[in-house]
Amino acid sequence: MKQKQILLSGHRQRHLISINEIVLIKADNVYSYVFLENGNSFLISETISNIELQISRPDFYRTHRSYLLNLNFIDIYRKSDKKVLVKHHELVVPIARDKCKDFENTINKLFLVKR
Repeated sequence: MKQKQILLSGHRQRHLISINEIVLIKADNVYSYVFLENGNSFLISETISNIELQISRPDFYRTHRSYLLNLNFIDIYRKSDKKVLVKHHELVVPIARDKCKDFENTINKLFLVKR
């Protein structure tokens, strides 16, 4: 099965990447930083909302108005301070207070292991 790819425009270049490689997208006004599984990151000239519409997958979750997280790259979820540590990058992603319950339900459904 072919992996879905996305074309993202940065400063004087375009990036064609597999959606599965995206760890995190962080908004910066009308720009966004894209963090990849291989440890690389780059700035693109698209809003996080536009990227979210293009990706439209259940394993991506908008944890906060500035963060779109690929749930497959969660390393640790710290429920006490509502933060997520992500794999491949030393980043701490906040979970908005009004999204905590839904976030927990989403990760429980996505990663439920039947015994």
